[in-house]
Amino acid sequence: MSILYYDGHDEKKRRVLHRYCEASSLPFRVVEPIDQNQTIAELLEGVTSSEPVHKDLPDKDLLICNQISDKQISKLLDHMRKEGMKMERTCVVTRYNISWTFVDLLHEIIEEHETMELRSACQKEIKEISVLQEERYSPQSWALYQDAVLKGFILLQQGRLSQEQLRGVINEIQERKALLKQVE
Repeated sequence: MSILYYDGHDEKKRRVLHRYCEASSLPFRVVEPIDQNQTIAELLEGVTSSEPVHKDLPDKDLLICNQISDKQISKLLDHMRKEGMKMERTCVVTRYNISWTFVDLLHEIIEEHETMELRSACQKEIKEISVLQEERYSPQSWALYQDAVLKGFILLQQGRLSQEQLRGVINEIQERKALLKQVE
């Protein structure tokens, strides 16, 4: 049972998390940029790196939980929120990611997080059609907008979309919405 944490250069968040882990008797390790090429297994074992760092890590935090209960994770995240801080990216150690390097896991989690945000934005654009009143717009402009929304809905239902595809859906819906012409 332990926590790995990369703070993305947020020292205050690191201190708050460290105090919480110490008070809760949760083993805690800060992942430093020099550790980026180590596997998650090596980091959990306490292996330290002396390899030179070849690239900068993103300014995005990552909390990695190993064999920690959902209840403990919820308590930790609640504590951070009470301190006015949000842990944007969290994950648990799995049999699949334990052999990944830290930098690879960080990039994967960042990409997944960005994809989820885009998917949420896409769903919001699709839902907005329900609050607009069709009769207030010209039939031609409404049909174009409705087609874009329907196309986006179908694409979302078909499964996993790339970030580029999600951006395309969002842009098309927004462009068609901007072209809606109110009837007089």
